[in-house]
Amino acid sequence: MQSLVALTAALLLAVSCVSGGVTTPSTSTLGTAVPPVRPPGPGISGCVESRELKEYVQALENRRRAARGTALAALGVRGEERRGVFAPPGAANALGETHTSAGQRFGVVAYVAPPFEPKALLAKQGNSLHRIDERPRAHPVPVLACGTQACRAPSQGRTQPVRSVPARPVLVPLEAGETLGNALLVSYDFWWAQVSYDRKAECPTP
Repeated sequence: MQSLVALTAALLLAVSCVSGGVTTPSTSTLGTAVPPVRPPGPGISGCVESRELKEYVQALENRRRAARGTALAALGVRGEERRGVFAPPGAANALGETHTSAGQRFGVVAYVAPPFEPKALLAKQGNSLHRIDERPRAHPVPVLACGTQACRAPSQGRTQPVRSVPARPVLVPLEAGETLGNALLVSYDFWWAQVSYDRKAECPTP
């Protein structure tokens, strides 16, 4: 059950990474917003079972992708995922720059931290390629799932600081005659499952 929460978080992070830097989705305060997919009802145990929850999370993600596509179409562009390569460690490449290496032109379209793959969702309009400055408006949908809320891992004395992996520039090859234009601001609404559990483990007092 805990993996479903991780899946939701991973989907949010993955989208923000490919859009040209990590951006935090703004959380909508519109209390009247209605989710496009009706949340699953509780079963005989009074909570949502794992299979129904997984299907709901995937349905919301499908609607999010559709909403993004609609927002791009309204700007007269279409989304196109491009796979590239990481710039060498330590390379200082600014977003939007273009470089030529061995006769091939490359554009700096994103900063991504491994282990995420060096790819990015871009906007295409004719021969012009654009980075997407994605700023979605998030609406949580409370879901009570069947399962047990795990305890926090006990602290083992002095903890070591977590070493963050620095993000690296992603270079994508540009086609003949293709240009890299300014980033496009894309906004839309999406809904995500805010999962809680019907049981809590008996956790030791810290």
